[in-house]
Amino acid sequence: MTSILIGSLSASHSSTLRRAVFNILSTQHASDGFAQVVDGMPTRGRYRDYYGSYREEFEQNVEPSTKAKEIVQSHRDNLELSAMRVNATVAKAFENAPEGSDAFRMRLLEIIAIILHDMAVHLFNKFDGGINKPEPQKYPTPPPGIEPAEPRNMPTELFHTHYLEHGQYPNGIADVVGYWLEWYVFGGVIVFDRGQSGKECRSAFIHPVGKRQIFELSESQVNQFSQLVTAQSAESLGAGEVLVFKAEKTTQRVQPYEAFVNMNIYRDRYERKPSLLEALSCVVRDDNPPEQELLDEMVDWNGNKM
Repeated sequence: MTSILIGSLSASHSSTLRRAVFNILSTQHASDGFAQVVDGMPTRGRYRDYYGSYREEFEQNVEPSTKAKEIVQSHRDNLELSAMRVNATVAKAFENAPEGSDAFRMRLLEIIAIILHDMAVHLFNKFDGGINKPEPQKYPTPPPGIEPAEPRNMPTELFHTHYLEHGQYPNGIADVVGYWLEWYVFGGVIVFDRGQSGKECRSAFIHPVGKRQIFELSESQVNQFSQLVTAQSAESLGAGEVLVFKAEKTTQRVQPYEAFVNMNIYRDRYERKPSLLEALSCVVRDDNPPEQELLDEMVDWNGNKM
């Protein structure tokens, strides 16, 4: 995969991109996400959203460690964005989009997602999976006559439930963590309608965790994102929760299998390996209305539906 330096982009595009990335990194929201990557362990308030089972060490982890926060701040303060490399095709598509155009805003969203993903990859690898990564989960011995629980065998404690194919990822397990970081910052992995060529950015979608459907971002949502992150200061982003995309009531919702296999909605073809279970779910489930999505999200502290 050919890559180029971000610093090789045109001055105007490079300047806009730099401002957007640093505005995002300056928020408490993004900083906390990266600090959890450095720790190698999610906080109590976030693991419940995707993990699906109780973990005592996570329940006690109220916030990222002080050391992890310091590392993230130092990384941000010393970051030379122009020295980072990014996929050449992505970079050229961004550079060729006229500033202020719909294509520019869409490509800006794409390249920002990739840069943040790659930063998480870098930090995960630099700190060998985390400075406070927990020991593998232990399963109690069941009473006689009861089958023991099957181990989860997750490659990392920071994962998106649909992005676990680390054997086919360029950066292996670190990419699993990169997708988790995207979910943390944006509310899901950012994917696109790639069209017949597989290279377009016809529209943007968010892929949440769990059984929630992929949903399309409206033009106004993409425009607002672009305006907020490219502002002259990060004040408009506040603590950063505004970066988390929410599905609008009338948005298009798509089953993950249908999106990937039949609609060319993805970021990279290697990111997922749709399962037979997903294929069956496409047949038996309807699109979730917003009310049903709210019901789906109502779970107790142990991840069980209420």
